Amino acid sequence: MPIKMLACHDMDEFSSTDGTAWLKWDADSNHLVLSKAAVRLLGLDKADIATDQISLEQLFDKRSISKLAIAIEDTLNSRDPQVIDLSRNSAEITQLLRLHIRAVPSQYQRIILAKLEELGENSEFQHQISASMHFARFVSMIGKDRSFFESVPLGLVMIQDGFITQVNAKASEILGSTVKSLLGEPISRILSSKQSYDTYMEAMWGEEVEDEQNSVDVEYENDHGKLTWLRIGMTRIMSPGTDGSCLCMLEDITDRKKLEQDVWNGLVQTLSAKEAIENASRAKGEFLAMVSHEIRTPLSAVIGMLRLSLRDNGINEKTREHLDMAQTNAEFLLDLLNDILDFSKIEAGKLVLEDVGFSLRHLITDSVGILVERAEAKNISLYINIDEAVPDTLMGDPARLKQILINLIGNGIKFTDKGSVSLTVSLTRSDSESNVIRFNVRDTGVGITPEAQVKLFQKFAQADTSTTRRFGGTGLGLAICKQLVDLMQGEIGLTSKLNEGSCFSFEIPLKPGEIAADTQLTHLQQHSHQLQILCAEDFPPNQLIIQSLLEEMGHRVDFAPNGKKALEALPKRNYDLILMDGRMPEMDGAEAIRIIRAGGQGEFYVPNPSIRIIVLTANADDETRKSYFSCGADDFLVKPIDEMLLHQSLARAIEARLAENAALLPLLRDGTKELEAIFGSTEHDSDTILISSSTNSKEKSDRDQGDLKARLLIAFKSVLEDRLTELEVAYQNRDFTSMANIFHGLKGSAGYIWPGGTLQNSSALLEKAADQEDWEYIATTMVDFRKILGEVTKGSHA
Repeated sequence: MPIKMLACHDMDEFSSTDGTAWLKWDADSNHLVLSKAAVRLLGLDKADIATDQISLEQLFDKRSISKLAIAIEDTLNSRDPQVIDLSRNSAEITQLLRLHIRAVPSQYQRIILAKLEELGENSEFQHQISASMHFARFVSMIGKDRSFFESVPLGLVMIQDGFITQVNAKASEILGSTVKSLLGEPISRILSSKQSYDTYMEAMWGEEVEDEQNSVDVEYENDHGKLTWLRIGMTRIMSPGTDGSCLCMLEDITDRKKLEQDVWNGLVQTLSAKEAIENASRAKGEFLAMVSHEIRTPLSAVIGMLRLSLRDNGINEKTREHLDMAQTNAEFLLDLLNDILDFSKIEAGKLVLEDVGFSLRHLITDSVGILVERAEAKNISLYINIDEAVPDTLMGDPARLKQILINLIGNGIKFTDKGSVSLTVSLTRSDSESNVIRFNVRDTGVGITPEAQVKLFQKFAQADTSTTRRFGGTGLGLAICKQLVDLMQGEIGLTSKLNEGSCFSFEIPLKPGEIAADTQLTHLQQHSHQLQILCAEDFPPNQLIIQSLLEEMGHRVDFAPNGKKALEALPKRNYDLILMDGRMPEMDGAEAIRIIRAGGQGEFYVPNPSIRIIVLTANADDETRKSYFSCGADDFLVKPIDEMLLHQSLARAIEARLAENAALLPLLRDGTKELEAIFGSTEHDSDTILISSSTNSKEKSDRDQGDLKARLLIAFKSVLEDRLTELEVAYQNRDFTSMANIFHGLKGSAGYIWPGGTLQNSSALLEKAADQEDWEYIATTMVDFRKILGEVTKGSHA
């Protein structure tokens, strides 16, 4: 039905005298209104307007009307404005117009407003129209002049109603088929794939692609079975009397396709290799982070318990020697763990060497002293020879130098069955800027073949495959040594003969320096005031260690098993400080810190959002440190807790509280006895405070007797019932995350109380299964696991 022209004064939204060309169309009534400027722009005949003889279809050509209808429908449905370019053919000229279309907001009507503007000669649409006209003339010439059709240096194929009607010589050459064999064939003869045929159908019948070229790449097989890649451009012919006609332009792109494929294959291989490297690096980082936490947590407890045990004046001298040796080796093991974890940082270029003053002779004595017992066990002599010319006070990274020496001397002991291992230190050259020190570690061991020496400093490499079976080790030690020496701007090498021994030598430049003042814990002054401390920590042995350290320093501590319970405990007491563990079930330390700094969230009320927070975690890498500080932590301490650093951090907290005019209590002088006198037997939420400074008589008796193992067992059993309840709920809900956290906690506790026992091993396996969401294993193992926990509850050994 034609859309009628209505009077201009019916338009309410625009003034009819502002010179703007616009139209208004009501989709429901089909009423169309044109402004006076639009009538002039379109060059409409006033007589036609007066007699209502002009319809919208007469204003634009067929393609433009279709394009306009689609744009109007889209605008009405989406309410998003659109801009479209249309052409209007008159007897004299082709007029190019741009319409800015929008829908009038209305709940009851569907009305379209469109502003019209005429496009200039340099517009993109004008170029499109010109190209279309040139193409029309090109098609006309092909139809009129057969010689022109043949002379075009492009492969041309004319299609009429889906069949090939004309083929020039160039197309016959490209297709490898005679013109006669191609004429009359369906278009599918050269468009062999579905994608290419769909492109042809789109070119022929698509609403917005008339006179526009659609191209597709297709693999074509000629009459002789040869495969050729063709690029086929298809253009619909819109000339009068040519309905259903299409011109195809062919190009042989076989060589180009082969080149593209070669490039693509190379790119895929490169990307695959890069992705594999990134995945391996990410997996290694995740593994190292997991190893760091899983080993550091129980090792922290071991070192802490050894330190506390050494404070007991009642132990005999022989036992003290054993405990001291155990502590030395545990700390060495922790250092070794740290060094191995740093290996990834070295490879990534993230390891930063320290530059501090140290005593070289003291460092060497410590390094060799750690290995004396190992040498004595094999009846091997250890010798140290330090040239008098070697200066003692130097600047560098003593921890890394110590690591290199322990590694090289330890290797010498490992591979020597009889004889000796010696360390010789000499001064190679010296000036005011640096001293180049040479270290020779010589042994009388098995020696190394020339073939094995070539790969010895590579990571995970050992002399031969039997080395691991006989001596153990990962093959990382010497690779770490070389990388550290390289970082120190030095050189490392070796000389060796099979069955005669080896000599590892390295030289490093070290600057002259001064040793920092001694800062032993015994020289630290007592704190001036007592702090009320809340500690979020889920591992019972660590709770006892922290409690003992803090009470010994004269402070009071309450414990919460996770971040959520810590938030619940904050309003119950005016705490001065929070010690926050990192990894905990239900809510970890990072999330708890963010909520505290925000002043609370939901059910959690935080009386003092600026309360000082010290993070305690077994993960000591820089990324972890930065992440906690970004959450709002004030300080960061690594497990096992360094007593001096803890003392200093608490001193800073006291200074901060005094600056806030906080009323701090006097320092406790007699641990739990004074606590009991000051606080009595204050009750706490048993679900929030696992261990408080006021404990029952049995725990007090155990503490007075110095029986730390008994206290650990009491702490373990006190939370076991709650853990069992939580485990059953998680099991019923198939909550793998909660189960993994519970198994992790049970494993850590059992590992200290009953190392290597059934409970520890079963918990470890179930934790791994929960991480992997292996429900079948968990379901079949839980029956036996419940029996184990039942025996523990009754008091049996686990």
